[in-house]
Amino acid sequence: VAVADGLRAWTILKEGHYKVDLVLTEVMTPSLSGIDLLSKIMGNDVCKNLPVI
Repeated sequence: VAVADGLRAWTILKEGHYKVDLVLTEVMTPSLSGIDLLSKIMGNDVCKNLPVI
């Protein structure tokens, strides 16, 4: 699933409608940085073990 910004990526991850095996992100993304996205992923019990590049 490709999205245009970090906030949309986080929304998709937390809704869980898609099976996501890996997150590929940039450090500088609109609305939610890649660093902030990583922090949210690591703090979420459901997706904290999801690989992030």
